[in-house]
Amino acid sequence: MKSLSIILPLWNESQALPRLFSKIQKFKDKTSLKLEIILINDGSTDTTKQLIYKFKDNFNGKCKIISYNSNRGKGYALRKGVLLSSSDWVLTTDADLSVSLTEILKWSKKILKPTEIYFASRLLKTSSTQAKTSRKIIGYIFRVIVKILFFKHGSISRIKDTQCGFKLFNQKYVNFLFSQSVEKGFLQDLEIILLADAYKLRV
Repeated sequence: MKSLSIILPLWNESQALPRLFSKIQKFKDKTSLKLEIILINDGSTDTTKQLIYKFKDNFNGKCKIISYNSNRGKGYALRKGVLLSSSDWVLTTDADLSVSLTEILKWSKKILKPTEIYFASRLLKTSSTQAKTSRKIIGYIFRVIVKILFFKHGSISRIKDTQCGFKLFNQKYVNFLFSQSVEKGFLQDLEIILLADAYKLRV
């Protein structure tokens, strides 16, 4: 891995942005990867838009911004960001950075295959990052529903934390997958898995 695009969908995240920006800067200082930061303002009604433009002006690196007036959903925002990316690898993640950006440095030391998609999980016994108890309960209920609806799909049944936002894709396939996606909301995570299965890409 030589270059990395980090895609961050944002909706009314003004309270979380100072912490997010600090973590992005610390990650940039720590890594030799060529970074591209893509921030998507998904129709925020707070000061998110102003804050991300201010960050771009002060950021010593490549930063792209997408902004539109009405909220379209996380799936829509991710699709817009991914299709604008240009790095060898593309990381999608959430504004709260529940999984630290430094985890990608561990991943980059492994043999990453272009035909594989990598999902982080906070629910494995070996996970160094743990989900909050409330999120674990909601996640458990969601997984039960998903397994009932998609019991014939091995990949969805196998993945314990489909909704963890921390996902890594190779540029060779990510544009193709997301351009095929139509889901605008949080169910896009499941849609991407189904698309990956359809095109023989291992998650």
